Amino acid sequence: MHSAPFMRLIALTAFGMASVAQANLMIDVYEYSTPGQSRWVFSGSAQYSQSAPGGKFAGDDLVLIEEWKGVGSGSDYVKTGTEGYNNERAPLISGSVTLSVTPSGGSITQGFIDGLHIDHDTTGDDFGVSLAAEDIALSADALVSWSGEAIFNIDINKLNRGTFSFLNYGEQPLPAEPGQKYGSLPLTLEVPEPGTAVLLMLGVTGLVRLTVRRRTV
Repeated sequence: MHSAPFMRLIALTAFGMASVAQANLMIDVYEYSTPGQSRWVFSGSAQYSQSAPGGKFAGDDLVLIEEWKGVGSGSDYVKTGTEGYNNERAPLISGSVTLSVTPSGGSITQGFIDGLHIDHDTTGDDFGVSLAAEDIALSADALVSWSGEAIFNIDINKLNRGTFSFLNYGEQPLPAEPGQKYGSLPLTLEVPEPGTAVLLMLGVTGLVRLTVRRRTV
C-alpha cells in the first residue's frame, strides 16, 4: 500500500544525487585486494570555465599532463612526509575510464584515461590524469564528463581519508606569469573510511529487500 511513496522517495533521492554529480567531476577511491593498489571510480560532469586559451587533457605522456592545482588543506588528499607520495606517476593496471569533452556548440571528443599524477606538498596536493592517445583541447564552456573504473598502483594507505575539492585546472608554462591558470573545472575526490563501501552496499541491499517485501505484502 505504501510502496508508491517509498519508490518516489528513492527516485527523488537518486535524481538529487544525479544532479549533484552533474555539477562536479567525481572520483571515489576504494581499497583493493592486491596490496599497494586501489580502485578508482570516475563519474559526473562539470563545465570548464576558461581563464586563458590553451587548456587541455594531455595524451600519451604522464610528464606533460596538466593538473588540478590543490589550494589549501581542502585538497590535501596525500599524506605528508615519507608516509605519502611526491610527484608519483601511476599507469593504468586494469579497467576502463572514458573521458569526454563537448565544446559549446561543438561535437564530442572522447579519450581513455591511462594514468594518474599524484602530487604532495603542504599547501594543497595537485592531481592529474593522462590519456591513452592524443591531447583533447579545452575551450570556454566545454562540458567535461567521465565514467568507468580502473585499478592503479596507488596505495590507499598513503592517502588521507575524507572528501577533497579542486577547482583550478592547468597552469600556463613560461613565459606566462607563474601560477596563471588556464581555467577552472570542479572536481571532488573522496577516499572513504575503511569499510564504508561495505556498509553502503549493505544499505542498498536492505533497501532492495524492503521494497521487494512491501510489493509481496
